[in-house]
Amino acid sequence: MSSPSSHEGENTGISVQTKFYAFNFLLYFYKPKISVDGDPAEKVPWGTTFIATTPGAHTVRCFVPYVYLRHMGDSTIDVRVPPGKTVFLRWQTPLGSLYLKGKWTVLDAQ
Repeated sequence: MSSPSSHEGENTGISVQTKFYAFNFLLYFYKPKISVDGDPAEKVPWGTTFIATTPGAHTVRCFVPYVYLRHMGDSTIDVRVPPGKTVFLRWQTPLGSLYLKGKWTVLDAQ
């Protein structure tokens, strides 16, 4: 995975917005990790992170190392990135049980 940044440019890539439910406020102190295509996961801040990629099919994974759970909310999504475009995704922590998968939503491709 190329170095994530907190701003979108006019590059080809994937923009991931990470969110957690307010009642899980302790998650604020634990940063999510994102990986693309099996690369090592990198810590990112909560909010929006842009990841430059090549055009084509990619697998995005997100989770939060939380207390005794090393991969809380661990889930993946497959996306196709068009040339010169950005695919916008949202990853939300699980609602209810910390043992469930996080929820992915495809927001748009621009």
